[in-house]
Amino acid sequence: MNFKRVLALILTVVFALGCMAACRTNPSENAFVIKYGGKTVNIKTSLYMCFLMQADQEFKEKAEAQAKKDKKKYDNYTELKYEGKDYNTWTANEAEKLAKKYAFVEVQFEKQGETVSDEVVSYFEQQGLKSYWETYLYEKNGVSYNTFKDFIMNTQYKEEMVYDYYIEEPQEETTTTTTTTAATKKGETVTTIETTTAKKVDEAIKKLAGTLRPADSKITKCLKDNFCAVDVITIDVSSAEDATKKTYEKSLKDYQKQLKKGTDFAAVYSNYQSAFGSNDQNSSESNYESVLMSKTANKALNDSDEASENYDEIKRLKAGETKIIKGDSAYYLYLKQDILKDKNSSGTSLKEYYNESAVKVLTKDIYNKNTLEKAYKEMKIEKNDSAIDYYSADKIKFTTTATQGTSAVA
Repeated sequence: MNFKRVLALILTVVFALGCMAACRTNPSENAFVIKYGGKTVNIKTSLYMCFLMQADQEFKEKAEAQAKKDKKKYDNYTELKYEGKDYNTWTANEAEKLAKKYAFVEVQFEKQGETVSDEVVSYFEQQGLKSYWETYLYEKNGVSYNTFKDFIMNTQYKEEMVYDYYIEEPQEETTTTTTTTAATKKGETVTTIETTTAKKVDEAIKKLAGTLRPADSKITKCLKDNFCAVDVITIDVSSAEDATKKTYEKSLKDYQKQLKKGTDFAAVYSNYQSAFGSNDQNSSESNYESVLMSKTANKALNDSDEASENYDEIKRLKAGETKIIKGDSAYYLYLKQDILKDKNSSGTSLKEYYNESAVKVLTKDIYNKNTLEKAYKEMKIEKNDSAIDYYSADKIKFTTTATQGTSAVA
């Protein structure tokens, strides 16, 4: 399991606003009881609220995008329909699907022999887990910090580890023994033996490891056909006057000339940083690392069909060619890399560095259909209709003001 890559994910929470609803939760009340794979997963009402809030935001994003495409006018997104369903129906269906996915991940994660280590928890806490809970008012909605943490650990960590199990090459189970010998001040020799026992993986689950991973030839073709790797310098012009914009454009042209003369991108980027200071928030991931662009880049990560900005123009360039593109809010200087042959600053080939993005494009739909949807059909679900109806999406009120009468539950 690519543990480091999972931890490299930035903690993302989809909620743009805090959400409040009248609270009637209690620690013992379940919205769903889901039985799957010989296990029982209880979905508490407070956890169901997390799913409902997520469903609300997904409806808002998708329904508003569709309304914009259809040039439809509306006062509030809750008036819209998406996929032929009204706001309450769509969000209730989506929240139930999210609950099923949560249950599948919990059961599968355990059967893979995985556990959430202190290191993982510490990582998420360093990313501001508690501040998310406080800022977006989960506590005021009856969601305790522990419940919110369970929600994030499942959706942001366990879910990725479960998916990776299907797409990573199977690894042999081993038992590692480490022996350390040291001398004390008195001259005595002390030997410490540390043993790491192999994970206890469910026998049926073992057969699934790596079963969805595409052939390397397909990964290579996907990278070549759908992705571009670029070094990029970005200058924010959103609040710049016309005269300033011309100055910025001239700077980019100067950097472009340097690149055409053969100056290393790292040196050009360093000049840019010296000239613009902190005005580089949208540039390369870290100083000189290439950035991945794709017509399906966001789909690979977020199930969105939106293409990378300027992808089509960059795709037409040859490796080593440069291009300046002027957008409404930013000006860009791109240097195209050969994604199949070039290396990043640490010497890792771009193909190796980015191949997992191609794997996701090739496998995500298959995983959703053949793994998740199949699991959902095998689940037995007991619904608490009273609680589910009470927490319908139309009860959610967005506000930044505390509501009396709410309390956090475990």
